[in-house]
Amino acid sequence: LVVDGQGNPVYGQDGDGYPLDSRGNSFTAANYYDMWASNTSGEQVSTSSTTSPQVASSPPRAEIAAPAAPATRASRAVPATPAVQPALEIKKSKAAGETTQRMQTVAPDQVDKYGVKITDAIGNPIFGMDPSGWYAIDSAGDPWKETRWVEIDVPQQVAGPSFNAVLIIDISRSMLARDLEVSDVETTIHGIKRAMPAPKIQYFLNQFKEGTMVPRRMGAALATISFLAEKMTRGPGDKVAVIRFADMAETLDFDGAAFMDGEHQEMLENTAVGIVEKIGNSYGQATEMGKALYLALELVKLMGEMDVAAGHEPKPAMCMLLTDGYPTDVEYFKSAVEAAKKISNLTLNIVGLGSPDKELLDLMKESAHDCGGELIMPDSTGKLLAWYVDKAARFTPVKRLPST
Repeated sequence: LVVDGQGNPVYGQDGDGYPLDSRGNSFTAANYYDMWASNTSGEQVSTSSTTSPQVASSPPRAEIAAPAAPATRASRAVPATPAVQPALEIKKSKAAGETTQRMQTVAPDQVDKYGVKITDAIGNPIFGMDPSGWYAIDSAGDPWKETRWVEIDVPQQVAGPSFNAVLIIDISRSMLARDLEVSDVETTIHGIKRAMPAPKIQYFLNQFKEGTMVPRRMGAALATISFLAEKMTRGPGDKVAVIRFADMAETLDFDGAAFMDGEHQEMLENTAVGIVEKIGNSYGQATEMGKALYLALELVKLMGEMDVAAGHEPKPAMCMLLTDGYPTDVEYFKSAVEAAKKISNLTLNIVGLGSPDKELLDLMKESAHDCGGELIMPDSTGKLLAWYVDKAARFTPVKRLPST
């Protein structure tokens, strides 16, 4: 076993090869750690030595042989191999559901990949994987060998309404300001890192260190990825488009299409890489917000036409505008808001970053209110992500009388 500075066991391995401590956080401050010289029974099995993170997370079984777990430990273990819902939905059920309790079986490899929190019979956390057999590892560092499946309690997920969405992201130069505090995003970061091992995603996520400040554009990129991950797991049919704007407005390409839907979840990782490159690492000079909103309205119309072509009523639509500045095409933006007011099933929500003056604040509040939405002003990544994920899971469309 490997221990941290407080004597807590270290086990599992993150996407960068560093072991995880007893809270599931990555060790990134050093590359070598002392190994304990005894197993859980107190038997001397080896002399103290140092080992790299990769070796530490997979110690030689001949030297450190974890004792077989007692049968009483896995109070919720089941030997069968039933059909399993995606672990990603299980992870999110805490935020999306709130009523009936149910039991869900989870494969240990899904537990590790998506960061689902499960506990043993006495409430200790279970996380990490036994490299030799893909079994979950309990809080004492011992593999669960009775079964390859573990049951966990999760709230009954209440299916949210079906709707289409367009995310509109400001990438103007002011979005480079490093004033967005990183807080309460560890679980989200851990889940995305497990689900998306692409090097560019891993490098991007490693920059979100608790208590530090990140550029606004990076927070916007993370919020966009989180929204897509939440929305796309809610089933086929719903569509999501992403627009970035500065000197001009353009849609992000989804493998040749202008939007992504729940039928193509396999595209999510490649899409996330594109978001990091085109939002997290890009910027322009102007803030052509009017052009961006008009483009969003065109996409909303296209999505509605596709719904009708599929034999359905046009789904409600939500536009999410994230910005930190005054539109350089303000009259064009006001015109776009007037056009949005005429679409009865459209809601416009606005996210403001930074410290806007009263004129900008009033304009954003009025624009969102007139289109059935709201304005929020998050000052941390945690608040920003919570709002985006909540809207993806719980958006309640409001049918408005169209403005004339």
